[in-house]
Amino acid sequence: MLKVLRVIAAMALMVLGTSAAEAQFVEMSGSYGETNGKIVNIPQNPPLTICGAGGNINTPPAAPGNAKCKGARTKNAGVPTAPGSVFSYAAPAFGVGVKGGHRVIPGGLLKGSTFTVPPLAFSQDLPPQGGAVVNNAVVYLTTTFDARMPGTARAVSPPANTRVMGPQGAVPIAGQTGRPTGPVVTVAMSPFGADFGSIKYTEGVNKFGGTMASLLDGTATLFIKAAFFDGFFGTPVMGTQPVGNQDGIFAERGGMGWNYPVTGTQLAGNIVGPATVNTPCTGMIPAFPANCNQPTGALSNIISSAGNFLPPANSVKFVFPWTTGTITQIVTGMRQGQTITSTLTAMGYDTTTATPGVRNVGMVAGSYTQRTAGTGMELASQITAVDLTFTPEPGATAALFAGIGLLGLAGIRARRRS
Repeated sequence: MLKVLRVIAAMALMVLGTSAAEAQFVEMSGSYGETNGKIVNIPQNPPLTICGAGGNINTPPAAPGNAKCKGARTKNAGVPTAPGSVFSYAAPAFGVGVKGGHRVIPGGLLKGSTFTVPPLAFSQDLPPQGGAVVNNAVVYLTTTFDARMPGTARAVSPPANTRVMGPQGAVPIAGQTGRPTGPVVTVAMSPFGADFGSIKYTEGVNKFGGTMASLLDGTATLFIKAAFFDGFFGTPVMGTQPVGNQDGIFAERGGMGWNYPVTGTQLAGNIVGPATVNTPCTGMIPAFPANCNQPTGALSNIISSAGNFLPPANSVKFVFPWTTGTITQIVTGMRQGQTITSTLTAMGYDTTTATPGVRNVGMVAGSYTQRTAGTGMELASQITAVDLTFTPEPGATAALFAGIGLLGLAGIRARRRS
């Protein structure tokens, strides 16, 4: 009998040893999205939803758990109590999810521990979408974007350890050369025309984060409504301007490195019409009534083309890395004769639960863009955010209980024979 017990115990130890190794593997799930200003999210994935505490649009979330929830404010310096002068807290209703719902990766289950995100783990290919843009010259946006994250390498000086998330320490890692030291870092945006701004990373001691690229391919169309256009042409008209490309090459969007530059272009637009919107939006988050600001009319009838009123544009985007801390970005400039200050903020997190040993990680990555259209020069800011959940890989748990079960069965049989 002792010999049998020894054999069974050895088998159980083998299983338990296997389970200990397998316990280092975890299931990663989650989603990401990018916020562009107060209303628009890329990929679009409408509608925006309120994510403030208690469903209050002006109240910050009560606890971390949704890095995609961003605070936004557009403040008229001359009227500090005007609508929009307080923060609104909203998130996209949907994000770009992990392909297949989850991926199995080695490590990363403990708070603060390093993990590597598999290449192109996140994926989204949607049919054409349309959604309202509120309180903006752009009133509507249609998209056919394909999204991926993370890229396999960066286009500029690709480091070997891209996609690795972990404590950054005091020495900048590849991809973050030039990153200032300190738990709070404020960097001035490069002034552009009359616009200026800053980006602040409040990261904590470990500076937990890293570099990985969110990617985007496909096209969108901006629908622009302006009183000037109507007055000039003597009839209600609308501007249409293309965004993106159809070259099948995924462009880098966010999270690639410290002050990492990305260039972009935008084609000229057309004036079409007569055209208007079917119902103006009266509410912002979510935009309502249903189908508000949707363009209607002779949208295929081009009244003026070749960029006479909507010229092509060029841009340079300066991208910053991922962090579990907080990012605050402020841009000030003249818009329609008024000094406007636009603020975007978002917060990451890193938490664990004792049982069943689940880790939740939220990371945010900032960026800002210099855009030139005709003689106009403007700054704008963006924040990309990802929410991740790590859970023990089921195969390890099954093996653990199988090993315990073998020992228990052996004990029962030994008692019966004694």
